Amino acid sequence: MEIEAMSRVLVSLVSEQPIPNILAIHHFKPDELLFISTQKMEAQGKTSSILETLKLLELGDYQKDNKLHKILVQEDSILDCYQRLDKWINEWINKSGKGKEKVEFVVNLTCGTKIMSFAAYEFFRDYNNKMIYVPIPKNEFIVPFPKKSAGQPTALDLRLKAIEYLTAYSLKVLNKKLDTCRQEAKERKELSKWMVENYNQIENLLRWLYSKLGNHRNKKNFELTDTFDNPTQEEREFLGRFGFSLSNEEGSQRLTISKELTKSQIRYLTGGWLEEYCFNSLLELHEQGFIDDVQIGLHLEKSHEQESDYDQGQLSRQPGQPEGKSGCRQAAEGQKSNNENEYDCLFTKDNALYFVECKSLPQDKGETKSTLYKIEALQQNFGLKVKSFLATASPPSEDLAKRFKPEIISRSELGQLKEKIAQKIRA
Repeated sequence: MEIEAMSRVLVSLVSEQPIPNILAIHHFKPDELLFISTQKMEAQGKTSSILETLKLLELGDYQKDNKLHKILVQEDSILDCYQRLDKWINEWINKSGKGKEKVEFVVNLTCGTKIMSFAAYEFFRDYNNKMIYVPIPKNEFIVPFPKKSAGQPTALDLRLKAIEYLTAYSLKVLNKKLDTCRQEAKERKELSKWMVENYNQIENLLRWLYSKLGNHRNKKNFELTDTFDNPTQEEREFLGRFGFSLSNEEGSQRLTISKELTKSQIRYLTGGWLEEYCFNSLLELHEQGFIDDVQIGLHLEKSHEQESDYDQGQLSRQPGQPEGKSGCRQAAEGQKSNNENEYDCLFTKDNALYFVECKSLPQDKGETKSTLYKIEALQQNFGLKVKSFLATASPPSEDLAKRFKPEIISRSELGQLKEKIAQKIRA
């Protein structure tokens, strides 16, 4: 006689924090999922975002396979939670034909309200169960009940990549050519490094290039032909390395430069070079195994309606503002909405998200405000787990200095950006 296999159902309480639920699902790989949620959490798409993240992690499509169950409860009523669980389990047992002795319920008590956690514990304690708790931000779980058998924490191995993390928090990546963007940044790695090393000698040229190209950042191509006075040796070298045609009359200090530029090159010359330098520095940390993932120039949009003080379109940089972006921003141009934000470099380590904003030129009050809004928007979505850095080639404004302290990486420290970020993360 064939013995019926034990089924495992993982019970997740839905709240603002999705990561503990995702870590537990990845670890236990249950046969079926039961989400205990609320109207508010579903209006914000919390369960849907968890399911989308599971697809990215190749953990299967529980909804398509009819292995997904969801109960909406009153978050402040133990009685309502208990009654709805009782109704669900009776219907599920009758439909599935499984006796409760053939089912193990793994109950993740981490999220949800205290009332929801207490109700779930009280209900499932009479079933074959394992109660777990994932202490944030530790990547492990404990089994708090029964007290006599509580043992050592069990490690959770999953480390989310940046896009997986963002998806879990209901953010959609709009960029269509991320691989192309990364490849361009890698190809210009040595030039970006050289620019950091020689910034003092080429700063006047970079300011001049921005004055000529800043209003053309959204053009597919632009031919620049103009004259630049009294170039330094390093400025001549940079223009030559970038492929500009150079000419000047004998004895003249006025240099005529000419080149047909692509959108990617225009954005690089108007500030994207520092973004790419930061990306390549972080990529080295990733290749060394110190961080889990890094992304450059992501355009993000909320995939579900969420309550926020930052949904009024203040965060999107407008055409013509300083701080041009590299070519990785091109794919999302023309798609901006009130909920869209853009971020220079995002990386993850141990299931926490980090953000690096890059500033190559001085900022006016409007740009400072935009940067501060961007930081606050991340914190609004992710809470205190987001740590922000400012990599700047020019002195930051007083507001930015106050906000980022001590996470500013100044011009003199840019050459050691990789080491500085690693040091600050360890602290």
